[in-house]
Amino acid sequence: RLAANAANDPHPGVRQRNLEVLADYEAGSDLTLGALRRGLGDEDAAVRLLAARELGTEGVPALLVLAADPSVVDSLRLSAVRRLDSLAETAIVARLAASVADQGSVSIAVARVLAHHGLEVEPDWLVAVGRSDREPLQEAFADIVGSLRLEGHESRLLELLSVEAPSAQQAAARALGVVGSVAAV
Repeated sequence: RLAANAANDPHPGVRQRNLEVLADYEAGSDLTLGALRRGLGDEDAAVRLLAARELGTEGVPALLVLAADPSVVDSLRLSAVRRLDSLAETAIVARLAASVADQGSVSIAVARVLAHHGLEVEPDWLVAVGRSDREPLQEAFADIVGSLRLEGHESRLLELLSVEAPSAQQAAARALGVVGSVAAV
């Protein structure tokens, strides 16, 4: 009955709750796996996210689509990025980076995953993030440059020292301490 409700109830919240209960109490059963797989095609993004998260690596393609889709609310997109990171799908997060270059909190989440894991970053994406006038993106840019020890961004880091955002200034100073020339420091 839970599986039928998860697939057929007209209310997304009810479908989601039925999937949650199945995943909690019947994890790994054929019935649950079938319901979760059907959930990947649900019209509601929250239901798709739950199904993808519960399916683990089988849900990675759906997580990637959710994270990249600007029509999905940011909180769900962030959950998809975090789940990709927790599944150690950092190479997939790196591919996602280009499609979310200036999409606010999702770009920041992707940037932090890349920096945390020391992954290579697409240069055009990094430049787009670095040119942003949004404080969290400026901070993320500086963190990535510093943590990955990327050279060639010294002039932008110097500019960030004079922005009004203290967190961006501090991140830029830290990055310059790592990659800045003697003249810059």
